[in-house]
Amino acid sequence: MAVNDCTAILSYGIHVPGVRNAEQVYDLSVGAMCNILRQLCGGEWHPDLVTLPRERPRDIRPYREALGSLLRFNALQSAVVFPSRWLTRPLPDADAFLHRLLESRAVQEVADFDPVLSRETRRAVRDLLQTVDCSRAAVAGRLGLHERTFGRRLKAAGTTFRQLLDATRADVAKQLLHDTRSPIGRIAVSLGYTDATAFARAFRGWTGMTPREFRARSRPQS
Repeated sequence: MAVNDCTAILSYGIHVPGVRNAEQVYDLSVGAMCNILRQLCGGEWHPDLVTLPRERPRDIRPYREALGSLLRFNALQSAVVFPSRWLTRPLPDADAFLHRLLESRAVQEVADFDPVLSRETRRAVRDLLQTVDCSRAAVAGRLGLHERTFGRRLKAAGTTFRQLLDATRADVAKQLLHDTRSPIGRIAVSLGYTDATAFARAFRGWTGMTPREFRARSRPQS
């Protein structure tokens, strides 16, 4: 969940390339997110925008009927965008005792959790790739760490922020090339590259292929 100004974005992403039937997973994820939010907020809730990192299907009527919002295909991730004011809406069936119990367990889990040694770092990088600031400081802030502390933990884990950034960019690039028809130039910009040439050079270093070659080999033959 990310909140910017008056907008909330609940998103879901597959962090490995080549997942079979990924388009069905994405469809299910946005459907589930919309159902959860309707249950929490009430039947009058509806999204302003739903994005899907998959090709546009020939018939989008079922999507409009189920989601009832503006749709955007070939996106970077599956996401549901809605006004953030819904996040302050009281829950009619809230259980104060259960909330205190779960909150205490969550605090303990967080205390024992090292985000640097988990997938949380890559998730934070992936989310911030869509913004103008995907710096080490921004990722550290997303993880609730001071930048110096984040750097020390990366070093102790035997990696660097640049290595994590490149590995995440490589995974996202391969996933988008495989699952969508988004233009290569658009993918390059979404990953923070100034142009398609710089992206192609980096991609060749990761895979030994150009983005166009990778897309041609990874997509099933019709």
